[in-house]
Amino acid sequence: IKVLREGADLYVKEAENPQTLEKYGFGVPDDWLERNLYSRFHHLGLGILLALELVLFGPLGLTLWAVQMLWIPFWAAGVINGMGHYLGYRNFETLDASTNISPLGILIGGEELHNNHHAYPASAKLSNQWWEFDIGWLYIRLMEMVKLAQVKRIAPEFIIDWSKSIPDAETVLAVLKNRVHVMALYSRSVIIPVLRLESQCADSSTRKVLKKARPWVIGHYMRPEGGMNGVLQRALEASQALATVYQFKQQLSELWTNASFSQESRLEALREWCRQAQETKIQCLQHFAQTLRGYTLSEPSFN
Repeated sequence: IKVLREGADLYVKEAENPQTLEKYGFGVPDDWLERNLYSRFHHLGLGILLALELVLFGPLGLTLWAVQMLWIPFWAAGVINGMGHYLGYRNFETLDASTNISPLGILIGGEELHNNHHAYPASAKLSNQWWEFDIGWLYIRLMEMVKLAQVKRIAPEFIIDWSKSIPDAETVLAVLKNRVHVMALYSRSVIIPVLRLESQCADSSTRKVLKKARPWVIGHYMRPEGGMNGVLQRALEASQALATVYQFKQQLSELWTNASFSQESRLEALREWCRQAQETKIQCLQHFAQTLRGYTLSEPSFN
């Protein structure tokens, strides 16, 4: 709510923080234009826009200009960064609470698909599911058709090669590039089915514990501080199956969070993870391991 109401003010304040500028300003051009034009006359563009709209539209241009000035501070700084971490749905298990507010990205050039953006921040295309629409991607493709833009990167695409009996180096690369999808798939195809089955067999008090623990077991961004979260701890103690799949989830995330791993050690760890998963008697975990070992990158298709 604070970000929704004060989003623009928070941006202005953070723009004066040297640590923030150093962290997120990496790679920003520091050329003659930046030093002598943009930094010195940072309000010049707004004035030129106002003048042009007054010339083109007369008094109505002032209204158009005012709407444009309010549009981004309210929608992008407030709604997207406020509601986009509170309401909506998630395609990917990112290390934050980002959500897709709407599957139709129209008002803010596709930023409504905020979870998709956080999952693959360098992607020019924010839509991911077939039923999602990103109007910004439409503009980019139209400009590319007339040679005014060039797409450098979109989210990596993958296929499942069911013929693979064990993971290989390409599997590791595909898993690393699509780790946010891997964790989301693990939640949907392993953790949620286990939670549902365990709840059906549990008494009423245990079902309440399992229900409360669901966000902690699923959310990759929710990390208990100061030891295991109480609700999560009780849920894992109440269900051996849930404790097992939660442990496998933590082990899987170590493949990319452990900086000491080389590619060879990651491959060995992934093979061992799949082997141990197959040895469990949890059918959904066994099926996920079969799926994971077939992960393979495919050529991106622009659509």
